[in-house]
Amino acid sequence: MAYGKSQMPTRREDMRLLTGRGRYVDDIVLPGMAHAEMVYSDLPHGLLNNVDTAAARAAPGVIAVLTGADCAAGGLHGILPRYLPQAFGFGEALPIPRPCLVTDRVRHVGDRIAMVIAETRQQAQHAATLVAPDIAPLPHAVTLAQALGGAATIHEERPDNVAYTLRIGDREAAERAFAGAASTHSIDYGHPRVTANSLETRAGIGSYSEADGLFTLHTTTQNPHILRAELANMALRVPESMVRVLTDTVGGGFGMKTSTFPEDALLLWAARLVGRPVKWVCSRSDGLRSDEHGRGSSGTVEIALDADARLLAMRVRYLQDVGAYMVGAGPMPTIHTARLLAGVYDIPVIEAEGRAVFTNNPAVVPYRGAGRPEGIFAIEQALDRAARDLGLSPVEIRRRNFIRPERMPHRTQVNFTYDTGEFEALLDACLAKADWDGFEARRARDAGQGLLRGRGLGLYIHDTGSMNEQAEITFNPGGTVTLVSGTTDTGQGHHTTFAHQVAGRLGIDPEHVRVIQGDTDKVAFGRGSFASRSVTMVGSAIEVACDRIIEKGRFFAALVLETEAERIRFDPAGGVFSDQGSNRSLTIAEVAAASFRPYMPITDSIGLSALGAFKMTAPSFPNGCHVAEVTIDPETGEVRVERYTVVDDLGNMLNPRLCEGQIHGAVAMGIGESLMERICMDEGGGQLLSGSFLDYAMPRADHMPPLETAFRPVPCTTNPGGFKGAGEGGTVGSLSTLKHAVLDALAPLGVRDIEKPMTSQRIWQAVAAARARDGTAGPDV
Repeated sequence: MAYGKSQMPTRREDMRLLTGRGRYVDDIVLPGMAHAEMVYSDLPHGLLNNVDTAAARAAPGVIAVLTGADCAAGGLHGILPRYLPQAFGFGEALPIPRPCLVTDRVRHVGDRIAMVIAETRQQAQHAATLVAPDIAPLPHAVTLAQALGGAATIHEERPDNVAYTLRIGDREAAERAFAGAASTHSIDYGHPRVTANSLETRAGIGSYSEADGLFTLHTTTQNPHILRAELANMALRVPESMVRVLTDTVGGGFGMKTSTFPEDALLLWAARLVGRPVKWVCSRSDGLRSDEHGRGSSGTVEIALDADARLLAMRVRYLQDVGAYMVGAGPMPTIHTARLLAGVYDIPVIEAEGRAVFTNNPAVVPYRGAGRPEGIFAIEQALDRAARDLGLSPVEIRRRNFIRPERMPHRTQVNFTYDTGEFEALLDACLAKADWDGFEARRARDAGQGLLRGRGLGLYIHDTGSMNEQAEITFNPGGTVTLVSGTTDTGQGHHTTFAHQVAGRLGIDPEHVRVIQGDTDKVAFGRGSFASRSVTMVGSAIEVACDRIIEKGRFFAALVLETEAERIRFDPAGGVFSDQGSNRSLTIAEVAAASFRPYMPITDSIGLSALGAFKMTAPSFPNGCHVAEVTIDPETGEVRVERYTVVDDLGNMLNPRLCEGQIHGAVAMGIGESLMERICMDEGGGQLLSGSFLDYAMPRADHMPPLETAFRPVPCTTNPGGFKGAGEGGTVGSLSTLKHAVLDALAPLGVRDIEKPMTSQRIWQAVAAARARDGTAGPDV
């Protein structure tokens, strides 16, 4: 059921979460529970000659100290990548496993060396400081330039450090188009490494039942069933039925928690070894060096235009840092960068080459957008550069190149087919809402106060939904409903969204719908929450299940009312089955109660229930337009985002209020990545320089402007609910928009580019350099 803004229900999870009654992993205490602490490498690269654990083993309260040698002797295996690029037709990578604990060589700061288990967390932390690894340093490569320049070899199987090469498009056609172009324009770009810093750090409690051989893991994952499969099949080598994964409240994931981490396997393995549950909670500083990271790419983008500034071709060369190990869904950022290069524009020829490169850094995995922001950033930045070069407005160059609605469905040159999209209408709506025409007056006002004001415009599109999913709806005899869903709520509001969807379709009170997720013993199967797939996939499966519930309900209602099923009609507004040939009717609760009668015919199960499944044959494509305005103090370089406007096409929305929340959070991450966030490694020593929140900056409330949002939905045609995903678009659209706004503010000084993150220091230096070139007074560099 879709709601207007005046009807939108509030999140039913919030009372529990905001009053401290959420049940995170660290809130769970099991009988006899021991505590674990990890020992991580302080070196980026080196030969592990020995791990001296004697002092740690003798420390108070220590139960065990486990090393890579113990893993090898005890049958705990490394974890292979979940996906390889060749499965998608992009390059050829080797399935190199990541060890749970290193046996021979450390490959990044934060590589796992040992696990200490003790009676208390404090005892485990103290004993971990006594573990003494003997590591002979090796040359390291923590930058792409170092890795490609031969500074170090991370894996002998790939001596050039290129994990794989992705190629897409027609190189010869691109060369012909560029040769015949009226103008060509290029940009170099870079996206620094960033990290999720989820509200709840990674954590887990492993336990083992000797009686039935069952491993149980309480954890913070985004995908319990995938985690179970990889723990069972890769690490532990036991049947999947012998592993149970449980999540309760999960404090954020953003893609980072889609991976199977060594700690997940170690906790289960250790619990069996010591005969007790083992709990581990990652500290913030350990998370910064051992969590998977995001972004970490750079490239060059070229576009060719005809005399009317219409796109003829696009050519891209880019590098993606994959870290020391390619893990989980590690190939996806490289792949999605290529797939989204077209943006919302009609580009006849696109040719791209991307190289995924091993470095002595933690692994890179999907991070809110997973390559999609990088692809959109490329075309949007190139168009803005071309507009400045040609003296066109950023609005006009986009109008000339949009894919027109009448050309939908439209197949791009990077193998996506957009089913719907009205991009110029979105642009017009966003310009009006942002008061685009009033900008010059605001710029003049700020100039009188010594401030530089700039505005940025960006459009985005990206794919959402993946694979297949299912949902099961079961009525209880009393008329209440249990919904079992294969996705996992990490803060998105599934318990509100899905309960109201079921209630709206079946005409019942949302409070009578219980949503179950995150338990592999209660949920038969699910693929988890990532790629903005929850509503597009589970929401579509719920639509199918509701249709089947209604059809079964007609059958049971006809039996009770002693009529034909063809004469039964269902009204979702009241949840009532009516006999069209009489005035008799039954509520759906009454029909559900009747379906459990001892001698009632059985359909595929006793009672009123249905399983709905949905397979994605084509993605949905949310899209939108962003406008940002920033001010810059040239004396300090401080940037303030003053106004931010978003108009999105998310198709049919189950709850626009929750969609707005997703946009706000995603834009906040875009502001952080654009202006302040960066994982910083010392090139000389290979050390992590941003190892705490004193060094790794994230946006605070005072960095956020008032966000104006609006929706102009065009229903999707590739799923039964007409849904388009909402979770990532705010980030996909904001990175290019904010870069445009900052460069627009600095354009009068002749500044053409600023490296991301566009910190106040970098902007201050650029202003100073510009003033020095012009011979005007300014701050000393």
